[in-house]
Amino acid sequence: MTDEAIIQRAELTENSNNTAEITEDQVALYLQDNSDFFLNRENILLTLKLPHQSGGAVSLVERQVSILRDRNIDLRNRYGQLIETATDNDRLFELTNNLVLTLMEAGSLVTLIKQLQHSLEQDFKVDRASLILFDGTTQDLDDHSNNSSFARVEIGEDARLALAGLLQDQQNVCGPLREKEANYLFGANNNISSAAIIPLYFKGDLGILAVGSNDINHFQSDMGTLFISHVSKVLSRLIRPYLITP
Repeated sequence: MTDEAIIQRAELTENSNNTAEITEDQVALYLQDNSDFFLNRENILLTLKLPHQSGGAVSLVERQVSILRDRNIDLRNRYGQLIETATDNDRLFELTNNLVLTLMEAGSLVTLIKQLQHSLEQDFKVDRASLILFDGTTQDLDDHSNNSSFARVEIGEDARLALAGLLQDQQNVCGPLREKEANYLFGANNNISSAAIIPLYFKGDLGILAVGSNDINHFQSDMGTLFISHVSKVLSRLIRPYLITP
């Protein structure tokens, strides 16, 4: 250290003894407000050391580079998740669009139900699906329901009692099911643990479309229901004209 540096250090020490002690928080606030502090003080920057988890020491610059690298990895992961979500949404949109067009071309209620079942099982690859229409449907559906585990007719009040709070205000419900609820929707020995329950409503309660999964975490309460809601609105309007009750 030169004589001039020694004199400057002594003067600083003397001045610091005559002033109030500077706290670490004050230093931190000052550096936050003066982020360019080290631009002309590279000699100070090079001497700074930060404890490393491995027990060694790294320079401040190395620590900053490490932080930026970690943030970059996090951003890349988030970007990858966004791309994956966008890809899934594109696929769901295409499948939903094809389903809606197919249902609109159905010439009868039985054909509509068959096409709905085929699309859910073959295109959407659901583990189990169930269509329950409330009393007031045509005789041809009654005949079809005798030969199908997918669609059936039930009394609306019975469905509301069996599913308790799952049918409220025509809102879609996603999440795990109790055994009693799963059995009512999908029949006994169904292995369904979670489901999306979609009320069909257009000028009155028409029924329920339920889509189930063997995975208890597949359908969750916070998941989006945009595509499911669209299908339910279209399906409700297509089914309504086949009802006996006006």
